[in-house]
Amino acid sequence: MKKPQYYFIFALFLLTITSCKDKHVRNDMIKFDRAFIPVFYYASIGELSAAEKAMYPLISRWQHYQSPAHFVNKESKNWDETVRLIGAWLEGANCALQEKDAYRALIQLDHARYELADLRFRSGIEDYYLDYVWDLEVSMYMVIDVSNDQMIDLLEFNEFEMLGEELEKAWVNVLNSSYDKGLIECTPDELRYVNYQKEKFSIALVALFESIDAADRCKFADAALALEPAYLNFMAMFGDFDSTESFYALKK
Repeated sequence: MKKPQYYFIFALFLLTITSCKDKHVRNDMIKFDRAFIPVFYYASIGELSAAEKAMYPLISRWQHYQSPAHFVNKESKNWDETVRLIGAWLEGANCALQEKDAYRALIQLDHARYELADLRFRSGIEDYYLDYVWDLEVSMYMVIDVSNDQMIDLLEFNEFEMLGEELEKAWVNVLNSSYDKGLIECTPDELRYVNYQKEKFSIALVALFESIDAADRCKFADAALALEPAYLNFMAMFGDFDSTESFYALKK
């Protein structure tokens, strides 16, 4: 009659092991993304020398995590291929930065980021804060791309409204999500500065909605372009800029 109790204890032991493993994987990914963000930020604003410098800690951290003991277990589907792809994309980004090709570097970095997000999905990691930030970025650039489209006059204005609604949903998801432990230093000063960057993005978003309500294509284009610097400054708050001795230059 005691056998079911043993099963329960064993199941509880497995659950504890899995929980610890998930926490370990999540922490590894946070450290990787904190090294990733400075490279992406600098490449986005055209500071390619700084981006190239920031590649060193990013590649070093990725090399540290290439073992199947990190991120996911050995049974994870297509682990070897994922490792190969991420390494290839990072190397491609590094080469592009050395050749001062920001556009190609950003494409390579985005591919590496996608592979890691897909790895999280396959590993069952949910509610990862930066995934909501990356979704916001996708929605934002869709708005920016449309605002700069040469065929913009052929679009119905309700399409702008739909894009604005998707962007607003993505932003609400960010606002309603909790920071992963280790993503930022949750000191009062740090939280105030993060909230300040959130407020700046919210203001830019309001300006976009006002241009949509006014059905003013020119204002819409200007408001869309203003989203990018606000987003990048918000995203930068989660990066480890200390590793490249450049973090405080952002806080001018």
